[in-house]
Amino acid sequence: MDQHAQPYKEINRLQTELNAAKSRATELEELDAALRNQLHDQTSQLSQNDFSDFAHTQASHQIDAKPSNKPDNPWNYTERPAQSRSI
Repeated sequence: MDQHAQPYKEINRLQTELNAAKSRATELEELDAALRNQLHDQTSQLSQNDFSDFAHTQASHQIDAKPSNKPDNPWNYTERPAQSRSI
């Protein structure tokens, strides 16, 4: 009688392992989704901060780098073309 019960015990054991593995897979998928969302949120926030810092830095560089020999209105200013040199 024990020989007939053995395959059923093995089947039950394997089904239990399978169910545990499926449960763990579901947990890992949920964790993966949560981490991906968190990474996306942090990346978006970082990108916004970088853009804000970049825009602020660019604006301050434009103010600081403004040459004193150029007039305030760039439409009235024309640069002289570079002199070509022929040998």
